[in-house]
Amino acid sequence: MDEICSGLFIDDYVRRRYTVVTPDDVEDIKQKMETEGLDLVISDMESKLDGWKSQPLHCGITGSSGTGKSSFINTIRGLTPRDENAASVGVVECTTEPTSYPDPKNPMLQYWDLPGVGTPKFPKDESYLQKIGFERFDFFLIITANRFSENDIWLASQIRKAKKNFFFVRSKIDQDLFNEKRCRANFKVKDVMEEIRNDCVEKLQPDFGNPDIFLISNFDPQKYEFPSLCLKLIDALPQLKKEAMTLSLQSLSDTMIVEKKKILQNRVWYVSLMSAAGACIPFLGASIAIDTALILHELQFYRQQFGISKETLASLSEKVHSDKKNILNNVQILTSIDTTENLLSLFASFSSSMAVEEVSRYILGIGTLISSGLSFSRTYRMLNGQLDQMEKASNEIMALTLETMLDADELD
Repeated sequence: MDEICSGLFIDDYVRRRYTVVTPDDVEDIKQKMETEGLDLVISDMESKLDGWKSQPLHCGITGSSGTGKSSFINTIRGLTPRDENAASVGVVECTTEPTSYPDPKNPMLQYWDLPGVGTPKFPKDESYLQKIGFERFDFFLIITANRFSENDIWLASQIRKAKKNFFFVRSKIDQDLFNEKRCRANFKVKDVMEEIRNDCVEKLQPDFGNPDIFLISNFDPQKYEFPSLCLKLIDALPQLKKEAMTLSLQSLSDTMIVEKKKILQNRVWYVSLMSAAGACIPFLGASIAIDTALILHELQFYRQQFGISKETLASLSEKVHSDKKNILNNVQILTSIDTTENLLSLFASFSSSMAVEEVSRYILGIGTLISSGLSFSRTYRMLNGQLDQMEKASNEIMALTLETMLDADELD
């Protein structure tokens, strides 16, 4: 396997994250094939690819009642209030105890709806920090729907003393803009947002200088500063947790799509090595069975990461202009690529190299090396090609989604 890896650029983080497959690993795969069967071999490989879900992440969401904490928790998890396991949404305080809401794609990532500070049960003192389990959190979001309160400032000061990360979030920006648009003759989104930001900064400046404040809408997360907030959350985490957070969040911006693709390209490299290892197994058909299972697993994962689904496209198709429907038709092809039937068609374009691979494994001395190299190359090219197409499709979906939102704003 070292021969296959020679000449490949593999950075230190990738080497640590996905250990290079060694001859001992190949021998272990052979033994598992003999004793436990192909299904378990494939299951073990897929478990290694899902290792990013093993990183515990705890995000504390706090603020006064009615500020949109529950709505934020639903939105960042890609849920609506009507979905199963959604946080309860209401105009009165729904949170009487710290309540965790796991991310649907990654149960180890938990968003905690925290009671607001300064109530009889959760007073503004150290008992509040103890009651919410302060130490477990990786970072906090302090949310308000108007100015930040004295209680918000006190909590931020406590978080800063503990050297943890926190972010100020001003929610319901869509409602403010709608109201201002109805009242102003010379309405400009940029001007109103700047006024709202300055109003928040004025309250925070004595204690926090000129802090970052993210102006968001929980109902239109692609707009305003929700995408920027998501990227900031990722930046605040150590490397392994950074990967888990990136893969758990939605593709809300072109920058997020780029970040996701970087991680997925590392997986392409690892899956290709697994494919090469499978080509070393002296069982007829084992190599193609491993490749099929791993590539299907990856293509389904890529579609999920880039938000490419039949439901998304169907919803978007009802809103876009007729001259843009050809874009959706092209993207539609990718929603069914991750089926065995379509994957076999994709394999057909590489049929000659596959045939050579099956024959070459029987060449005395160098057959295994040749077949492994061919298997690595085929899998690497296939997955990279699909990854490029899905990246492009995701950007097109995002652009069309924003376009329909802007069109709706103009109608208002």
